[in-house]
Amino acid sequence: LCIAQMKPLPSNSKLLDFTFTSESKTKTNSKRSSLKNSKKTKDFPIVYHKTIRSSGYGQPTKVYGRKKTQKKTKPANSKAEVPAYPSSCGILRNIQHQHTLPRDKWLHNGAIHSVQYSPDGKSLLTRGCKHIRITKLPISRFKGDGKQFSENSKVRSCSWGRNGDLVLSGLSNSCISIWKPGSISEASILTHSFSEDKRVRSTRPVIFASFFRRDRFIMSTIGNKAVLLKYSLGLNSRDPLNKIGRDSVAKTIHCCVFEDAKDIAAGGCVNSFSSTTAIFGLSNREIRMYDFNRLTTVRCIKADHPDAHAKPLHTIAMKESLKSSPVHVLEHNLFLTAAADQRIKLWDLRANRACMSFQGHANRSRPVGVRFSPCMRWIAAGSEDGAAHVYALRTGGLLCRISGAKDVVSDVDFHPSKPQLVSVSLDGQARFHTC
Repeated sequence: LCIAQMKPLPSNSKLLDFTFTSESKTKTNSKRSSLKNSKKTKDFPIVYHKTIRSSGYGQPTKVYGRKKTQKKTKPANSKAEVPAYPSSCGILRNIQHQHTLPRDKWLHNGAIHSVQYSPDGKSLLTRGCKHIRITKLPISRFKGDGKQFSENSKVRSCSWGRNGDLVLSGLSNSCISIWKPGSISEASILTHSFSEDKRVRSTRPVIFASFFRRDRFIMSTIGNKAVLLKYSLGLNSRDPLNKIGRDSVAKTIHCCVFEDAKDIAAGGCVNSFSSTTAIFGLSNREIRMYDFNRLTTVRCIKADHPDAHAKPLHTIAMKESLKSSPVHVLEHNLFLTAAADQRIKLWDLRANRACMSFQGHANRSRPVGVRFSPCMRWIAAGSEDGAAHVYALRTGGLLCRISGAKDVVSDVDFHPSKPQLVSVSLDGQARFHTC
């Protein structure tokens, strides 16, 4: 077993690319072909742009004579080198006061439930109750400036795309939405409802939603079903309404039903490289590793296992591949699980038992986040005692307790390329720490 895909996919695999044949796609294509063949003007609504092409009046007149030679500038290197993560840095326990907002200003008006750095580390994605927010970094320069996307239902999960150009959110009204942070419009470019999906037909909340296999698929959980979707955003169309998702469609590729459980409490998958396996924590305290290539469960940790959690999982953390800190391919088989039994456990996909257990933080009722450090030396976890906890990955001991929050520390995350740790809490603030 391995998280990374080690062999090529067979010809009948569900994970291969395919062409959409949905009714909405064929209708729009037939309508456009008829308009193209006709001599009538296309019936597109008016779209106002920022810049308007000048008619020529008011432009400076041309001066004939010797042309001025311009200095040749070197083209910008698109593949800029990413700074390596310092593996010999100390424990990230010192707060950075220059990145702290004033007392009369909050990052969110309400509680912050999750946080995640963008892949390039230049933005911060935070999840509130009915909205998600993208904040520009560093805070000391942009003073908390960012963009907020509001939803009409409670947001249960959110995640970045592989390159940071897309954001995915899972909602309580059985919908998922895709947002484009760089667009002018604040409307989602794709919204898919599982209640209207013929293969799913569920009205339960979407607990987990993430991009899968380098943004080619969407992995989501709703009720006791794990749903794999293929989507198309149609951003290459000439239609001026493509910014608000007129051509975007999504289709269910596979729906896996775990009949032994009522709900899927937590989920985890990797998106930075090609993988076929996803991990799910069920409401009956089981842990399932499901292979979407073979369409079967490859490993199951039963509830009566001696290393199983005493309560259902609320968080599954996996190691993504980063350019700033490359790790061995087998290290991606490690993953963390957390439950409201005040324990975090380290697992290996190839083993049928827990490798290590971490305890010392307070977690009895609310879900708190856990993360691997890019150097794979530490793990960080939130806690209900208003402090972030840092553990040693190899020994399992508690290294430090970072206090300062006035409420529950709901989530933590490590910067992808420099020694910085961010922790968010239910008081609506984000705190940055360094060595």
